[in-house]
Amino acid sequence: SGPSFAGALVLSLVAALYSRGVFYEHNPLRKAMVLYRVDLLLIYFVSVLIQSYIATFELIYRMLTGRYDPGIVRIHTRLRSGLGRAVLANTISLIPGTLSLWMSGDHLYVHWFDRKTTHSLKAGNMIKKHTENYLDRIFG
Repeated sequence: SGPSFAGALVLSLVAALYSRGVFYEHNPLRKAMVLYRVDLLLIYFVSVLIQSYIATFELIYRMLTGRYDPGIVRIHTRLRSGLGRAVLANTISLIPGTLSLWMSGDHLYVHWFDRKTTHSLKAGNMIKKHTENYLDRIFG
C-alpha cells in the first residue's frame, strides 16, 4: 500500500509537470502586481455591493411591472490585463440583471435583462460604470 501510494504520487507529479504547458499558457498573476492596493480593492468591493443592491431593486420593479426589454449587447473594455478582463466579466455576472456570455479579445457579450440601449458605447458605460475604472487601477 505504501509503495503504491508513493509510486502514484511520483507519477502524478510527473504528469502534472509534463501537462502544465498544455493547460496553462502562463500565470496571469505574474503579470499583475504582486501587492494589490488594499484600499482600491475595498472601494471596489463596496462599489459592487452598492451596485448589486440598486440593481436588485430595479430588477424587482421591472419584473413586477413587466417593463423590461431583454437582449444581448456587445461592450468594449479598455482593460489590458487578461485577469482584469476576467474579473470584469465575473463582476458583471454578479450584478443582478446582467450576465456575461462571452469574452472575445477586448469585447464582452452581455445579456442585459432590461436593455436600455443597443448602442455599444452607451451600453458599456451603463453596465460597467465605475467598475472598469477600479479594475484598471488595480490590475492595469
